[in-house]
Amino acid sequence: MRKKKRADGRFQTVVTIKGIRKTFYGNSQQVANIKANKWRERYGNRDINNLETLTVAGYLERWLELHSKSKQALTINGYRNYIYNHIIPAIGKNLMDKLKPMHLKEFYVNELKKYKAKTVLQEHRILRKAFRDAVSDDIILKNPCDALKSPTVDKEYTPDIYSDKEFNSLIEAVKDTQDERVILLAGLCGLRRSEIFGLKWSDIDFKEGTLTVRNAAVPIKGSIVNKIPKNKTSYRTITMPDSVTSVLLKYQGIGYIFLNSKGKQINGSTYSGHFKLILEKYGLRHIRFHDLRHYNATLMLRLGISDKEAAIRLGHSNLLTLRKTYQHVFDEMDKATASKINSYYENQKLVKSVVKT
Repeated sequence: MRKKKRADGRFQTVVTIKGIRKTFYGNSQQVANIKANKWRERYGNRDINNLETLTVAGYLERWLELHSKSKQALTINGYRNYIYNHIIPAIGKNLMDKLKPMHLKEFYVNELKKYKAKTVLQEHRILRKAFRDAVSDDIILKNPCDALKSPTVDKEYTPDIYSDKEFNSLIEAVKDTQDERVILLAGLCGLRRSEIFGLKWSDIDFKEGTLTVRNAAVPIKGSIVNKIPKNKTSYRTITMPDSVTSVLLKYQGIGYIFLNSKGKQINGSTYSGHFKLILEKYGLRHIRFHDLRHYNATLMLRLGISDKEAAIRLGHSNLLTLRKTYQHVFDEMDKATASKINSYYENQKLVKSVVKT
């Protein structure tokens, strides 16, 4: 067990057990040591090579360690949160070869009392994936998750979409500010929050009037990780409306387009809170910042742009995503189409009636 005081004033203790290295911090060496000893007592008796004593905690930690080398930082951070804060505290002490579907069912029931179904579904997916690998590696004979139904997720969030009048009021309220540029890119170009704050001036081609999404700024543990888009379709070049191009042109520079007051890249999570304050300040109806992207999608559909073209501009991986999210818009368009057909048909009957008389 190695101990030392860090440059930032904190103390740290490093513990290595069976090849797994963990670092614990505290405002004193005693606090760091207590954290390290608790972990050592909890996980020190496991042995990945001794299947009779291998616990769920022992296996999941090793599984996470192996997967962290092949998965993106955001994905691994999410896995780590669910495994260490939800799964291990509840079923970590269970032996792998003694874990039954009943244990998992009890775990899910207790989780549903505290968290949303979407959280429990994600826990189930992680466990199913981890235990599937355990079966492949001959650690367990059967995947206990296979005997359970996936937790039912609550009805998905319904986008709260601004009318054209509301969107124009928002733009007018933030005119000639950085917020105007942010909101225009979300509302008229359909960019995701992470895509907007990952934009550099080099991604803008003013001559062609296009922007290229090649980077996403993802907030992780208070810092920002810039990564390439997760899906190939998210990496895209789209033509900007002239009204967006002209506004951006006035501020053309180098580096990242959006910076905070300290000249640092903006954290998207922080901006969402800022956006809420903007709406409150100007007495505008509350929506999420992401709902501006939904405004863009419905605007395109209402203007008669094909769902395929809309999906390409939005960076959706498939048309099903678009149709599922904006089914209500398609329903409205369908009714409008039926009304047009009916009007045409009725007019034709009227014409024939006039001709006969």
